[in-house]
Amino acid sequence: MKKLLSGVAFAALLTPLVAGAQKKCGHEYLMDKIYADPGMRATYEQHKKLAILKDEAAAKSTQSTAAYEIPVVVHIVLNQSQINSIGGTQGILKRIDSQLVVLNRDFQKMNGDSTRIPAVFKPLYGNANILFSLAHRKPNGTSTPGYEIITTSQSAFNGLGGTIGSQFACSNVKYTATGGAAAWNTAKYLNIWVCNFTDNQLLGIAFPKYLVTDFFLPAEEMGVVINYQAFGKRTIPTVTNDPYISGIDKGRTTTHEIGHFLGLEHIWGEQPNCSDDDGINDTPQQDDANGGCPGQNTVYANCTSSAGGEMWMNYMDYVDDGCMVMFSKGQVTRMHTTYPSTLTPDPSIFQWPTELLSVELENQFDVYPNPTNGKININFATAPGTLQRIEVTNVMGQKVYEQNATPNTAIYNIDISDKSKGIYFVQCQFSEGKVTRKIVVE
Repeated sequence: MKKLLSGVAFAALLTPLVAGAQKKCGHEYLMDKIYADPGMRATYEQHKKLAILKDEAAAKSTQSTAAYEIPVVVHIVLNQSQINSIGGTQGILKRIDSQLVVLNRDFQKMNGDSTRIPAVFKPLYGNANILFSLAHRKPNGTSTPGYEIITTSQSAFNGLGGTIGSQFACSNVKYTATGGAAAWNTAKYLNIWVCNFTDNQLLGIAFPKYLVTDFFLPAEEMGVVINYQAFGKRTIPTVTNDPYISGIDKGRTTTHEIGHFLGLEHIWGEQPNCSDDDGINDTPQQDDANGGCPGQNTVYANCTSSAGGEMWMNYMDYVDDGCMVMFSKGQVTRMHTTYPSTLTPDPSIFQWPTELLSVELENQFDVYPNPTNGKININFATAPGTLQRIEVTNVMGQKVYEQNATPNTAIYNIDISDKSKGIYFVQCQFSEGKVTRKIVVE
């Protein structure tokens, strides 16, 4: 069965949606209207042509694949009944935490369900090497946990339209005047809005940079919007009242939408029946979306009869969350050529801000060596009187080491050499706040 998911859409230009579709993507309807208008189509095709040229140039480069850390702010915009339905504030925090874990696994080639990838496509399995971290600092310099909860009076937002700003792509959720939450500097933060849609079949919407540069739409609307029933990963399958959409409970809607945000199209392109392609060199051309959860050995004939059939297990197809498990290497190249023009790196966003500066100043310490083989020294200038605990977490936020503070101790020795190579965070918890250092285990 072919079915629909998510993306971007001009509400004023939309045609009626297909009745009974299990997933919907406004991106498809945006493309339909762009292709129907000669001027808009020419603009979009020029954008796509330039993207392919950038991919080709990057493929010829001998430089190693870059690594990016993207600061995330999550705007939870729900009414009180909806907040209560997902477990209140604690339920929201569980969803945010689980979603970040999913994103970091999916974009760093660490998802355990990659075993579903058929043998013919395993050599194409790409590592985007992108780390998503909740912001520690707001645009005004004050501290933030990386999310905000807005208790709105709105029961739902029009996912494909709006009455303010661009008046499409769920614009109302992005403005306080219409019961939503204003974006934080979209040139530096990845803004994720989580809300309820008037159309409960719509899962998510992406507003990528090319809509701003090519079609002159508001930069303050860049980001993604996710249906709250598709955000995060279900952690207790037996909870019957937890309002996840069936089959859409593993956090892959957000993975898919961020793919759009970073320049990816649906894997079949935007026009069905083999008349279009996604512009990526290693994804087989296919005629339309796939749905459900195909068996691992399922082969759907593609437009060119290439080996393996359609790459239905790709994050940019429409199969259920449990069956979309990979980005291709070509898609990774596209995301890496798109990223530099989308977000401007600002390392200060990840640092605790001004009100915690006194903690940093009063508790000077070094973490060395860095990079390390896993054996780490934490050396305080003087024994920290308010230190409570030292923790080490991996990029998914999972605790891999913990040690309580010892009175009158200025040097701590930590050994995580039995852990996998990669990025970790040493977190020193003081009574006044937490100070974090990033380390690399080689």
